[in-house]
Amino acid sequence: MKHFAVSPRGDVLWWLKSDNSEEGRWYEQQVDGGAARLLDQVPATRSDGGVFVTEAGGILGIARDNKTEIYCVRDGEARVLGTYPPMAQASSVSADGRYVAVSHSAPGETALSKEVDVLDTETGERVMWLPAMRPAMFRWTEFPREPGDCRLLHQTEVDGNIGLAIRDIRHPDAEERVVDTRNDAFRDADLEGLWLPGGQELLVTADRDGRTLVYRYDLTTRAVAPALPLGDELSVERVARSGTLGLRPALAVRPDGRILAQVSGPQVATHFVDDHRRGRGADRGRTESSMTRHLRVPRAKGGPPEIPVLVSEPPGPRPDGGHPVVFLTKGGPVMHDTMVHNPLVQALVEQGLAVVQVQYRGSTGNGLAWIEAMTADPVIGQVADLQAVHRHLAEDGVVDPERLVVLGRSWSGGMALHAAATIPGVRGVGAFFPVAKNAGVEVAMDQEIVRFAATALGVRQPSSHALAPLPGVHAAQAARGFGALRKPADLGTSPNADELRLPASIGGQCPAATVRSSDEKGLDKAQAVDL
Repeated sequence: MKHFAVSPRGDVLWWLKSDNSEEGRWYEQQVDGGAARLLDQVPATRSDGGVFVTEAGGILGIARDNKTEIYCVRDGEARVLGTYPPMAQASSVSADGRYVAVSHSAPGETALSKEVDVLDTETGERVMWLPAMRPAMFRWTEFPREPGDCRLLHQTEVDGNIGLAIRDIRHPDAEERVVDTRNDAFRDADLEGLWLPGGQELLVTADRDGRTLVYRYDLTTRAVAPALPLGDELSVERVARSGTLGLRPALAVRPDGRILAQVSGPQVATHFVDDHRRGRGADRGRTESSMTRHLRVPRAKGGPPEIPVLVSEPPGPRPDGGHPVVFLTKGGPVMHDTMVHNPLVQALVEQGLAVVQVQYRGSTGNGLAWIEAMTADPVIGQVADLQAVHRHLAEDGVVDPERLVVLGRSWSGGMALHAAATIPGVRGVGAFFPVAKNAGVEVAMDQEIVRFAATALGVRQPSSHALAPLPGVHAAQAARGFGALRKPADLGTSPNADELRLPASIGGQCPAATVRSSDEKGLDKAQAVDL
């Protein structure tokens, strides 16, 4: 099972069965037992374009053949409500199932620009349209829980940041109600929101300075109050949530209005809290294996004024010349790293490695101008941010300038290979496509990442593991093969880029996840490590 949704009454489950293949099929099943029934009215899908189960049927986003089709399944029949570009998403459905909001790329724009169509599931007509917000890879929307309430909460630009606004479908031309960002809690933050029961309050997450905090917002009085008892060391975690693209804040709102969140800190293990100040689940155990701090580094040329960075160092005195370092680059690009407990970071630190997480241009949590800075110079500009941070930390003696490994997944896997060709001091590069197929694979992959990085930096003996790094990969050539976003000559910002050879670990089944052998006789033979 890759994705799922449950009906409002909790009695019906729709789930996507993939069998670890490139495509999957949707099934319907009673929660209290019974055989699963194939929803043969809809075709196979390559990825999830949204899923909602309603009292009358459901809504599915079927992504295949370079498009996303939004299906309405009702009374045993399925019909297409609309056809959209790739990475479109059925992002919310009204409580009565009448309306569906679809976030999709604007005509002629890339996936970094999203407008919103609201479709009537009975007539198939578009009843409301929201103009594009650029840049926005994921544009979240949500209807209230109360049947008949047609107000749509959506993301929009507010004072240079990702803000929130409300538009009523019954009055599509009326002025939007914009969430007030003049208070200190929301100022200079990027926001997401959820409706609280009753439709008079919002639960707003504010991303800023490497933390995700949660507030209640009263729509009548505009009063803002902290929603959860989070100390300075804690932040709400982000998780992959079924039926959505990207990572969402790990929050749940119960029907009685109580709020539950998954939180942690760099030195505080993952646990659960609710708005009644009671801990849930795992103990708030502390991890003393690293020290994590948030800092800002002067920008690279053409980049934003300052680059936010998270730095995790091993305990004890810093060695002369600085720590060997791993740059752990997030996927995305429109995501961000937060100061939460990260088992992979801890495992790397326990090997004696510093870990650096860079909020390179394009990252959320820093305002729309920061995201927009990526569009003019993708990958190359982002790698310039990595290089600026590496140079700054080396000059400050935090990291060893000659002992660097760059790791990335998804988008940042390609970035990692570009970085290997352009940043002096890189000893190894790891790129992983896709992230994982299930939690078990994820753990195995993380173990291999630690093994690979520690070996490449010479802090442990090479492993006999079957997924040993590929020796002698031609990094400049590999970088050109990932993404093809620039001419080969544009990668030559390092004098020795064309001669640079590195150990590399490339994982995944994506066709782009290949590197070519540095052996002249094998240049046309693609080699890949499949995780």
